[in-house]
Amino acid sequence: SIIETTKFLSHTIEDFRNFFKKDKSENNFKLKTIVDRTQFLLSAKIQKNNISIKTNISDREIFGLENEFIQVLLNIINNAIDALSDTEGEKFIFISDNLEKDDLYTIKIKDNAGGIPQNIIGKIFEQYFTTKADKHGTGIGLYMVKLIIEDKMNGIIEAIEQENGANILIGIKKIGNI
Repeated sequence: SIIETTKFLSHTIEDFRNFFKKDKSENNFKLKTIVDRTQFLLSAKIQKNNISIKTNISDREIFGLENEFIQVLLNIINNAIDALSDTEGEKFIFISDNLEKDDLYTIKIKDNAGGIPQNIIGKIFEQYFTTKADKHGTGIGLYMVKLIIEDKMNGIIEAIEQENGANILIGIKKIGNI
């Protein structure tokens, strides 16, 4: 586990170093594999907080920047874990996918942490916006998520408030070998 995490962190540093380069190669990758890898990387934090992750993921492939998409999932799931760490009772994160009309591939990440207040839901993807204390948040994570999805993968991302939790919805049109 330590070796795998160290390798991943090394790749992450390289990804951040190359973040603004234009000549990165895209490839096909399976969302299920990426979700499993993300769960593995966060497994200690998930177990420590007694969180169950429920998935309903197809075997569909995405065409894009695999390591950057892992960063997207890490940021979103890590924020859900942080929100759930302050809640009582059963704690869940649900991850599902669906192929919508017009070949829009959607990935939904939902938790039962009580949701995002209406007065800030429209700000969570803004640069430097954070609800965490100074030592625990920089306001860069979800901003980077938005840049990766919208600028690097030509997709969309939005937060939708629902009863008892928030949904992060990602839409991507690059499916498979396109």
